[in-house]
Amino acid sequence: MNPNCFNIIFLITISCLFTTCKIQNRKTITQNSITPDSDTNRSAFINPLTEIKIGEQTWDAANLQVTHFKNGDLIPQAKTPEAWEKAGSSKKPAWCYYHNDSTNNDKYGKLYNWFAVNDKRGLAPIGWHIASDSEWAKLINYLGGEAIAGTKIKSNHGWNEKGNGTNSTGFTALPGGYRFRNGIFNAEGYFGSWWTSTEYFTFSSWFYSLRYDDDGIYRSNFGKEDGYAVRCLGN
Repeated sequence: MNPNCFNIIFLITISCLFTTCKIQNRKTITQNSITPDSDTNRSAFINPLTEIKIGEQTWDAANLQVTHFKNGDLIPQAKTPEAWEKAGSSKKPAWCYYHNDSTNNDKYGKLYNWFAVNDKRGLAPIGWHIASDSEWAKLINYLGGEAIAGTKIKSNHGWNEKGNGTNSTGFTALPGGYRFRNGIFNAEGYFGSWWTSTEYFTFSSWFYSLRYDDDGIYRSNFGKEDGYAVRCLGN
């Protein structure tokens, strides 16, 4: 074979192999950027079967469980009281399981501080958003007002001292408790609290809560460092 022909064939072969490697590497990078890890559960996508229609709104029927922001960035997990308190004081996003027990994930979802809720990278999966104060108010008004709306979204099981609701909406709100800014957990079985995306003041934001001993639902504002559950609303 002519040496020049051999050199041309060799260069073409090397070029093809290099191009193939680049394509394969690019595919791997793309896939890794969108593939949720084994703990995200419902992180990247919300199962359409969990959608519930209440009036004109489409809600998710379970609390949020994401471990990554919408852009793929990891949300830090705060496993210790010190880590939780440090995230809050630094105004950094954080999440945890109630009592740091992963078996609570399927039941209660995760607890987030408000810095995770408000992060510009997006806490809610594509096609969803964190319900605002006005959107929670719309839900409550549709269900007849604050005094009676609670029992219609409370689960018919799981609440202590006969505090179960009718769950006529399918919202299935459970008493997953909350986490104080100092990292202490409280009120499992007695209270459930959900952040809104709406800020009240520099140091606090609106949230809604349910009690074991009441049919109502309560609107409050408290420190952004606390940990509450989150519900998504369809866009």
